[in-house]
Amino acid sequence: MKQKKQLLRGVLTLLILSLLKNKPGYGYALEMEINDIIGDKLPKGTVYVILKYLAKKGYIRAETRGNGRKVNVYTVTESGMQLMNDHIDLLKKMDAVINIVIKNIEKTKQ
Repeated sequence: MKQKKQLLRGVLTLLILSLLKNKPGYGYALEMEINDIIGDKLPKGTVYVILKYLAKKGYIRAETRGNGRKVNVYTVTESGMQLMNDHIDLLKKMDAVINIVIKNIEKTKQ
C-alpha cells in the first residue's frame, strides 16, 4: 500500500507542476482540476501537502493574493521546469509500459 501511495504522490507532483506550467493556480482550483482529470476525488489535503513540498524544495513559488480572503497563487520556478524536463523520458517509458500492461490485462478478461 505504501508503494501505491508513493507512486501516486510522484505522479501527482509532476501533474501539479505541469498544470502550473500552463498557468498560475491555487490549491482548491488545482484539486478540482485534478479530480476532473482522474475522474475521482483525491483524499483531503493531498494537493496541499504536495504544494507545500514543492514550495519547500523551490520547485514552485507562492504569492499571497486577495483583499478579503487571501489565497496562495503558485507558479513554477526554473528548478521546477528542470524537474519536469528531467522526468520526461521516464514518463514516456512508463506510458509505454502501462499501455502494454493494460492491453495484457484486457486480453485476459475476454
